Amino acid sequence: MKIEIKNRFNDKIIITGEYDNIKDALLKNSGADLSGADLYGADLSGANLSGANLYRANLYGADLSGANLSGANLYGANLYGADLSGADLYGADLSGADGIKLPIFNITGTLHSLLYMNGNIRIGCENHSLTEWVENYKTIGKENGYSEDQICEYGGYITTIATLIKSKEQVYEK
Repeated sequence: MKIEIKNRFNDKIIITGEYDNIKDALLKNSGADLSGADLYGADLSGANLSGANLYRANLYGADLSGANLSGANLYGANLYGADLSGADLYGADLSGADGIKLPIFNITGTLHSLLYMNGNIRIGCENHSLTEWVENYKTIGKENGYSEDQICEYGGYITTIATLIKSKEQVYEK
């Protein structure tokens, strides 16, 4: 299938050619500068966009679930309706990005990384609301084979995030 990715501001073609899908096009052009790219609604689930320049890219409604966006430049990107569940955002620049509810926390623990974003926490394959984690982290940890020390460690991360979020909400209520 013919794939063409254009810069949404000047219509300059960034990537063009015959590819099976958009992820294949990005994989074969991994060094491409995707600043301003129009990737509206694109299926980029699991794509490796580590270090990509997505400055002011249109990712409205894009499926970025499980994508590697570590170190990516998403400054000013349109992320409204984008699915970022399970995405690796470690070191990504989300400054000025639209559609992201801040804050975002990414913590590397002894067993898995923890990602807090948009009111949810993902640890390993488990993704639950902050409230669910606060109430059930011990049970979830035991069900997933975590040691008592690891349950205590991740419980500390969860309660710290909950405290930070609560204090942020109290500041905005004043």
